[in-house]
Amino acid sequence: MENLLERYQSFFENFDNGVLITEIIGDGHDFRIKDMNRVPQLFLGEKKEEIIDKKISEVLPFEKQIGIISKMREVYYKEGKQEYFFSFYKNDELKKIMDFNIIKLTNGEIAVNYRDLTEKKKRKHLLMERRNRLALAVEGADLGIWDWNIVKNKFEFNHKWKKLLGYNRTELENKIDSWINIVHENDREKVLNKIKNHLQGKTDIYEVEARLETKNNEYKWIKGIGKIVERKNNMEPKRVTGVLLDIDDRKRMEKKLKKQKAYFDQLFEESTEAIILLENDGSVLKVSNHFEKLFGYKEEEILGKKIDDLILPEDRIEKGYNYTEKVADGGDVKVETIRKKKNGEKIHVSLHAFPITLKEGQLGIYTIYNNISQRKKEEEKIKYLSFHDQLTDLYNRRYFENEMDRLSNSRMKPVSILVIDIDGLKEVNDNYGHKRGDEYIKTTAEIISSAVRKEDIAARIGGDEFAIILPYTPKEAAQKMVNRINKICQKYTEDLDLNLEISAGCATCHQGDDLGKIFVRADKDMYYKKKTKI
Repeated sequence: MENLLERYQSFFENFDNGVLITEIIGDGHDFRIKDMNRVPQLFLGEKKEEIIDKKISEVLPFEKQIGIISKMREVYYKEGKQEYFFSFYKNDELKKIMDFNIIKLTNGEIAVNYRDLTEKKKRKHLLMERRNRLALAVEGADLGIWDWNIVKNKFEFNHKWKKLLGYNRTELENKIDSWINIVHENDREKVLNKIKNHLQGKTDIYEVEARLETKNNEYKWIKGIGKIVERKNNMEPKRVTGVLLDIDDRKRMEKKLKKQKAYFDQLFEESTEAIILLENDGSVLKVSNHFEKLFGYKEEEILGKKIDDLILPEDRIEKGYNYTEKVADGGDVKVETIRKKKNGEKIHVSLHAFPITLKEGQLGIYTIYNNISQRKKEEEKIKYLSFHDQLTDLYNRRYFENEMDRLSNSRMKPVSILVIDIDGLKEVNDNYGHKRGDEYIKTTAEIISSAVRKEDIAARIGGDEFAIILPYTPKEAAQKMVNRINKICQKYTEDLDLNLEISAGCATCHQGDDLGKIFVRADKDMYYKKKTKI
């Protein structure tokens, strides 16, 4: 085992990989660099002393594009390992392709191995400053180690390599064919070509993912990595050393996630609801086709922007920010509100926003919008009709009585009430028909509407009877209102062939008086004036 470890160390010393040893900060919003084997060209700084003890976000200028901190956080909480590629383009020209391998060490530190795949030639030796950290990384990664002596055709494995496939120490001959024979037939040609290309110097490293047959005749995904570490005098390869990693769970998860993603993408894109995915700070990650249609924004023009800055009307900015903060803190928001489209048009929407959470914490925000503008119009129409008289467009008796109840308990005193009745409407209906009578009613409503103030409440409370509530109005002012209505009525009579006459009574309610009794007094006053005309 000691020889294998030395060979493994030799492999890593000759393996052109960068290594960072980091520790988590807080809940994983960042990581501090504790050690490294070399300074990456991506970092801001040329010396290790300028990098050690700094945060990843401080030395990596475009970390958000790479997203390495979020990947490290996932590995820390899931206690697994993760590999991913990062491509960087500038002016449509490929500048960098980086391969990151992240593992969690047994002491809780996070090790990041990275390769720059844009370089055609790698340095032949990779300096590892602390062998104890390297050994810890090997154990933490649970690697299978192999060493192939090409000249002697001897293939040595450590016990973990065999254990990955369910074999004991004495099973599987120490020959390269023992390994090749258990490679899945659909992957065998790929594996052999990878080995051939590396031995011929076409690749700087041997790397392949393939399915290997286990002892119980099942197949497991394994990743093999190797490199020539010794050559003959004529520079022909003599010895290759490498590692094997169990990536079966990752492959199965990738397949499962790919299937789930296909379902999700189909549901997301074909949904009749406007859906948006956000970062916890409200930045746009993805929008559905219906969102684009509803709000007028294309996904590419709003990616990374704060949704609240785009669709919140000015009078709802503070409340909208509060909704976002609530969901970012793990809350759930269901409201009906108003939002604005790209062209500035305001629409009524139902909004349901809730956090996307996993056991390691909240990952973002999922928000669903439905356009309810038509429904709101219908509701407003129904509400209007329920409180208005259809013939005159004044308030109806129901609304008038509701306001009577409300004002009875308010401090808006004094309150005056006017009761108005059309004189002789029955004779008009009997002699000229109800259509003519309706003209009298509508004309009286117009007269009342032209006389009252904005804060006054004018209603048709019966066939030919109207009432007006005048908040904060003493008796003298109420009487002036009666006089004003009579003058307007007289003018209408002169200008139109209606011969319209009305009778109006009024009464005033002071603090402590019963408003219902005041209405009765106004009604009696109206009938008294009507009788005096006879």
